[in-house]
Amino acid sequence: MKQKSKSNFTLDNLIKGYVQDFYLYASHQFDFLRQIDDYVKAHPGHPIMHVQYEDLKKDSVSVIKELAKFLELDVSEEFCKEVSAAVSFDAMKKIDHERDPPQDVLEALKGKLKIYRKGEVGDWKNHLTVAQNETIDAFISAQEKKGISHTFQFE
Repeated sequence: MKQKSKSNFTLDNLIKGYVQDFYLYASHQFDFLRQIDDYVKAHPGHPIMHVQYEDLKKDSVSVIKELAKFLELDVSEEFCKEVSAAVSFDAMKKIDHERDPPQDVLEALKGKLKIYRKGEVGDWKNHLTVAQNETIDAFISAQEKKGISHTFQFE
């Protein structure tokens, strides 16, 4: 959003605006997670697997094995390792920088498209102030009180 903004856009402004639904083009991810909860309740027999980025970073091969099992695929350990390497953050970042982005994105951002950062779990600690973290914690707590089955991992 900072790349797209024409004003003096700050992280503090983004956080304040985000928790007030000011900067969103669509719903919060919390609304999406509640929709998933509703779908699961309405379709109890429909299989759904939740995958969290933190788990992928911790042990992607195990998550890929679980996904293969969920999809009823018989795959080898070597295959899971190959998939893990192919979809790693660094591999995707490299591939994305080598491809031509869609023209409408280029036009909108005037060639300043930088989506990937570090891909590290817990890097927020290096960027957020205590006050910003408290604002986000309060927002997440309020969202959880509205009802959500998802649990969050903070490292």
